[in-house]
Amino acid sequence: MKKTLLALCLLSSLSFGSRGPFYPLNFLVGAIRYTSDNAPSSIFFQLGWTPLLEIGDDWAIRAELGLSSSRDEFSKRFLTTNYELFTLIPLGSIFYAEAGGGMETWHGGNGGTNPIASLGLTARIGEFVDRLYITVSYYFMEGNGTKIYRAGYCFNF
Repeated sequence: MKKTLLALCLLSSLSFGSRGPFYPLNFLVGAIRYTSDNAPSSIFFQLGWTPLLEIGDDWAIRAELGLSSSRDEFSKRFLTTNYELFTLIPLGSIFYAEAGGGMETWHGGNGGTNPIASLGLTARIGEFVDRLYITVSYYFMEGNGTKIYRAGYCFNF
């Protein structure tokens, strides 16, 4: 783990300030809505780190480490974190389909860590505000059936 963190720090320092194919200082701010079979719908803010690596002229991959919260069936809030990997597939000049998956953790005894699959549409619009996105995800927790809807923007430093 320490070697991985060291490698990420080294890559970040090599590409900081350059507009190369790797964007380690990319972050998201958005809204997230959880709809569940077992609890009322809830809407919250989401924050995340979303480093992006361009592959060739059009394709890209990105990671996402996100933080948000949700409500259980008793309307009590709890923290959620998601860790996913996405492929960005070009659809036109600025539009991309996003497909990815990973894991999401519901903290505080509210479900643990389970797989998540996501599909979305992204518009890559500029340098500082890098992307606008909408995404729908399915959280694979037995007996739950939660869908997650996200919308927001990503930006570079």
